[in-house]
Amino acid sequence: MTIGMEPYSRYETIEGTKICYSLWDIAGQDRFKVMRGMFFRGAMGALVVFDLTRRESFNNAQTWINEAKEESPDQIFILVGNKNDLEDLREISTEEGTTKAKEMGAIDYIETSALTGTNVAESFKHIGKTLIDKRK
Repeated sequence: MTIGMEPYSRYETIEGTKICYSLWDIAGQDRFKVMRGMFFRGAMGALVVFDLTRRESFNNAQTWINEAKEESPDQIFILVGNKNDLEDLREISTEEGTTKAKEMGAIDYIETSALTGTNVAESFKHIGKTLIDKRK
C-alpha cells in the first residue's frame, strides 16, 4: 500500500514519437485527497490502478477517477486491475472490471501483475499510443 506519493519516470518511443511518462504512485486514502488533486491537475492521461485482491481498492477507483476528471476533464484513463498473479486471492472478476471500466468512461480495462510484469508495458504503450493519436 502506498503512503503519500512515490514519483517515477518512464521513457519509450512509440511510432517514432519519444514519450516521457511522469508517474505518481499516489496514496488512495482520504487524507491524501488534496495531494492527489495537485497531481491530477493538467494530466493528459492516467492509469487508475486498483488491487484485484481488495474490493475496497476497486470501489475507490470511481472516486479517484472523479477527482481526476474534476482537475483535468479532458484526460483519458485506463482502469488497471493489478495483482492478477494472485488468482486464489482475487475478489474482482475480469468481467466486473471490464463492466466498471465502461461505466467509468475508461478507454480500456487491463489486468496486470507488477510482480511478474504481465501487461505492465502494454498498459503504458496503450495509453501512450492513444494520447499520440489524440494529438494528430
